[in-house]
Amino acid sequence: MKQHTLWMTVAMIAMAVITQDAMAQRRSVADRRQHPGVGFWAQQSSSRRIRHALDYSRSLTDYAQRAKMVTPEFAKIHVEEMGRNIAVAQKQLAVQRKEAEANGDKATVTDIDKISKDLKVATEAHASCKEHCEKGQIDTSQLLQSVGQATKALQSASKSQKQMIKRQHPGTSTKTDTK
Repeated sequence: MKQHTLWMTVAMIAMAVITQDAMAQRRSVADRRQHPGVGFWAQQSSSRRIRHALDYSRSLTDYAQRAKMVTPEFAKIHVEEMGRNIAVAQKQLAVQRKEAEANGDKATVTDIDKISKDLKVATEAHASCKEHCEKGQIDTSQLLQSVGQATKALQSASKSQKQMIKRQHPGTSTKTDTK
């Protein structure tokens, strides 16, 4: 009887140590929902920044299509804001990625990698837009081509981010427009 009690005690201590180690390594889903980490707030910020960059790219497209002549000053403002928002979104995604890796959330890391690829394409298109704005007179067709590439990449990033949010937080509404 003593030997049986001894083995039961050893087994319970071993289970407690293993469970405690597992809990220390990874926060529970419930804990993360009740006390979201920095990654949650970074996700909110990056999502908002992607939408803002998309708004600027769409606005610039609309302006370039409707205006008789595109003024470099006006286009430059839109391009600068688009680029600033893309850069901040990339920084916030890095924060999200770090937290997802720490939590062992491979699905989120994969989603973030896809969004980051789209933002890289948007950054390259932004650089092209910036070059067009540096010229004295803007070639509208070239600007529209570059802005179109940025818009397409930002739409893809926004769509991927919405899917990631829905996967992470089922039942929450994502009321953003990704036309």
